[in-house]
Amino acid sequence: MFVDWLQYTIKDVFTDSDDIHLLISRTVSSLPYPLQDLLGFHSSEYPAQTYTLSRGVNFYQNALTFASGVKILYNPPKPQMGTNIIIPGTVLKEKPLEPGNITDWFQKILVHYDYNICRVDIAQDTDVDFSYFFDKYQRGEYVTRYLSHSLKSYVDCDNRGTLYFGTRGKGTMIRIYDKYLEQLSQLKSKIHKAEFMKEYAGKSWTRLEMECRQDQALQMLDCYINDCCGDVFLGHLRFVEKMQAKTSRCVVDSVYLSVINAKGCRKLSKVKNNELNIDWIIRVAARNLLAIKETKPRLYNLIMDNLEASPEAKAKAYASSRELDRIYFSIHNVLNGGENIEELVPVEIIENLKFKECV
Repeated sequence: MFVDWLQYTIKDVFTDSDDIHLLISRTVSSLPYPLQDLLGFHSSEYPAQTYTLSRGVNFYQNALTFASGVKILYNPPKPQMGTNIIIPGTVLKEKPLEPGNITDWFQKILVHYDYNICRVDIAQDTDVDFSYFFDKYQRGEYVTRYLSHSLKSYVDCDNRGTLYFGTRGKGTMIRIYDKYLEQLSQLKSKIHKAEFMKEYAGKSWTRLEMECRQDQALQMLDCYINDCCGDVFLGHLRFVEKMQAKTSRCVVDSVYLSVINAKGCRKLSKVKNNELNIDWIIRVAARNLLAIKETKPRLYNLIMDNLEASPEAKAKAYASSRELDRIYFSIHNVLNGGENIEELVPVEIIENLKFKECV
């Protein structure tokens, strides 16, 4: 299996008034090493590719796109959005990312950034014809964790096209499609079409692809590093030899199993929020405690002297360490007359800080 799409965000904020060369250097240095090499980041000819500037997408005001297809979205309406980097499949086809490249990316590059993985697509190509999967789909010979209303098929009169399991943008989604047909339809020249058909004459080309977002994207990259993406496919979708009244008794179809090369079964799930609800603590809990301190100081002191932080609360505080540091320095700078402060703390909180010694 291989990575067919990679999208992530770094919290650095750039606007159209910033030095474009600083933007490029900072974002390109956050890429995995093979993609840095593709753009010539470590060569004397850097940048080795031309780029174009255009209007942004996904609420970003601006976009910078290299000739290879690597896209940088910047100038966000909110600083929290940072800068978004998109690496499409065309780039990853030219410079594939092996599991070791992803490991190096996390251990040697991303440790220097405040980042968030937005989307990862993991794909597998096979010469098993699309009709095999479509026939299984039509006969209902599959077991999936996706809701029935999210299962769709878009095929032509010859029953060639795409099967969808899941909803796009909702954690995970699996696509199975006729890659040969898709590639042929994108060719405009009759000569190129003839050459393509000659090269693939009589051959089937089907692609299985799982799109993962946010928490699941990070989990899927970990599976990619550990060579167990097939287990995830099997955990979300099973084509079976024959449906049984109890789905647990269904035997996985051997053809499908050989395609995904699964050794076990694993399901990705949304990670439970392990961070403190800092906004609620400041707006509600802290203000209520301060009210008790003003009106009933003895009760306040009694509570503070006898309460202990629970292990769960401590774990959440450690998980929120970076955000707590941001809030501290933001408030500290405001109280000391700092300017151009990043809006990490709502203005009304700053204005209502009565006991400034608590900072």
